Amino acid sequence: SIAAMLLLLMQEEDAFWCICQLIRRALPDGYHDTMLRGLRAEQEVLHRLLEFHEPRFLEKLRFHRLGVSHFVTGWMLPLFCGVLSCEVAMRVWDRLCFHANERGGDVLLAV
Repeated sequence: SIAAMLLLLMQEEDAFWCICQLIRRALPDGYHDTMLRGLRAEQEVLHRLLEFHEPRFLEKLRFHRLGVSHFVTGWMLPLFCGVLSCEVAMRVWDRLCFHANERGGDVLLAV
């Protein structure tokens, strides 16, 4: 989880405030709300990027009656914790934090 990874690197209070900043500044509004509006918006961005860059991949998903959300929700919601190595996940977080206005579509496409 996000908290566990941060606790490996810093004290509890610092980890708490770091999570607060991730949620407030690096993620779209509504990313972790009950409707997951921000998460769904990011998935739509990824879908559009895949339409442009990897249309054959999307066709294969459609053939199997799958959508992007079937596999990326588990990556995006915990911000790639447990999916990528700790080092690579931290690099993704750096990208999200320092380029927050660009959002995560390019990061998702790369992963």
